[in-house]
Amino acid sequence: MSDQLNSLEHAEALASHLESVLRALYESLGQLAPTLSDDAMVLAVFEMARILGDGAHRFSELGAHRNGVTPLAPRPVTVIDEVLRRSTQVDESGALTLYCVSSLIGPRLLISLRDASSVANGPGDGALRQAVHDVAAIVLGQIQRIGELGREKTESSEPSALEHARELDEMLTGAHFAESFGLYP
Repeated sequence: MSDQLNSLEHAEALASHLESVLRALYESLGQLAPTLSDDAMVLAVFEMARILGDGAHRFSELGAHRNGVTPLAPRPVTVIDEVLRRSTQVDESGALTLYCVSSLIGPRLLISLRDASSVANGPGDGALRQAVHDVAAIVLGQIQRIGELGREKTESSEPSALEHARELDEMLTGAHFAESFGLYP
């Protein structure tokens, strides 16, 4: 019974952390979308926020609070919000924001999801494994759908945008998210 409890606690902590990462994306994108100057980007960012919010909800259903237990608050991934806000300061159209999501944040999230899939191997982890698989497909779909539009707009709108993207990548790396957002808070 103790091993099952530890496995359950492990899965709940993992789900809560992944929810916090997706929720940070959802909230930041949702707040930034109406501030963008390019109407196509506003729509794309709102749509991405909605879809990633659905992914956050999938993990919230598996987190510790689902049984009425209040978990320790997961470490907020504030660097996601900071990167996205800085991207809109550099490029108000939203192209750099989408580039950051598709090329800087999305791949790190995919690695966290891959790592979560590899450690969610307990007998009661089936729902978590399925959520990880489903959300990884959502994230990959968003990277594919929006990444190209973001790259094209960034390259054409401001030559120094990629230099700013490198600085934002360094910000993520400096916050200890060089490859992924980890598995736990």
